[in-house]
Amino acid sequence: MKRGLVRIAKRLAGRPAIPKASTTGPLIGYAAHLTGSPKGRALLSYLPEPLRQELAGQPENEFSNRGVIRSLGRALNELDYLVDIVSWDDTSYQTNDRYDLLIQHGGVNYETLRPFLKPSGTLIYFSTGSYWRYHNAAEKRRFAAFDRRHGFQPSYDRLITFSEEKVDHDANGIIALGNDVVKETYKKFPRVYNLNLASYPDPHAGNIAKSHTDTKNNFLFIAGGGAIHKGVDLAIEAFRGLRQHLYIMAYVEPEVQKVYAKDLERANIHFIGPTEMRSAAFYEAMSKCSFAVLPSCSEGQPGSIVEALNNGLIPVVTRDVHLSVNNYGFLLKTASITEIRKTVQAAANLDSQDIVRRARKAHQVTLKQHSPELFVSTLKSYMQKIVKETSK
Repeated sequence: MKRGLVRIAKRLAGRPAIPKASTTGPLIGYAAHLTGSPKGRALLSYLPEPLRQELAGQPENEFSNRGVIRSLGRALNELDYLVDIVSWDDTSYQTNDRYDLLIQHGGVNYETLRPFLKPSGTLIYFSTGSYWRYHNAAEKRRFAAFDRRHGFQPSYDRLITFSEEKVDHDANGIIALGNDVVKETYKKFPRVYNLNLASYPDPHAGNIAKSHTDTKNNFLFIAGGGAIHKGVDLAIEAFRGLRQHLYIMAYVEPEVQKVYAKDLERANIHFIGPTEMRSAAFYEAMSKCSFAVLPSCSEGQPGSIVEALNNGLIPVVTRDVHLSVNNYGFLLKTASITEIRKTVQAAANLDSQDIVRRARKAHQVTLKQHSPELFVSTLKSYMQKIVKETSK
């Protein structure tokens, strides 16, 4: 998204990067989940196309970006709002209407849309990741570290170039994807709520029952675009010389692939590339691995990792992935190459029964804490709280 906006994070995005720009214009009067007459008007800046697809009866199985916007539309309808949706980058939108609620995503068209909010209306900023200054600083540190190791710096891959400071400051409330840790990045703002990303039910998540005897040495790096931001470089370097195997199911920019050309030919490193979610190739990669590794520097909550949990993979992630791994996963404190190596080896050396327990827990966590129903109900609760507090 956006930055959540999908920055063309090739299929499996983490922070949903930056959604593709709209090509079909606003969607006016969305009411698919209204059960009576609307009691208010809401303007939503994000992505119109997934809602058009929903109205056309097209099913959806990818939650990041597309499922999120469908959930936002549903939540607003169920709160009795008639909804107009414009693309996050639409700076030409004009209307004579005035809205009771504005849900803003990104800062690109905030100045365009803000005048359409009633003086008594509520502004909610919906964020798919960390506070933008925190996010950018984290990415710059990662690229500087890459430069120190390799003597050159590729182009930034997920830098937020349009300021979100004003909309963050003006918002009556901020809703951000992630666990409680993501709230810390917005600590200077008074009213911030966080929620877990969801995953659509997957009846074909068939590797939950595997013994893990043959897969406990296999780790899946699954992510969207932004290889260095996501930490593919750290993962590759950490797996050099290990007996454990790294499977890379992600888009890796050509200039980064060039740096690691020899590594990608190693017997224990397998480059799959970007893969359609829930395709045969997707499930094949899931079935080969017991763990999912993502040493990212800043996220909301990666849809790729939530999908991996749904398939029973045990997470090995940084704190900035904003996923609570508690008693089943592994949290990387520094994301150093040395720490990743040691954690990978420790995870692979677990007793197979412990790995089975952790895998089942990962799947259970997805069903309980990352369901679409919980996502919508939590959204509704937060929106109601912010509107109520604004009207005091």
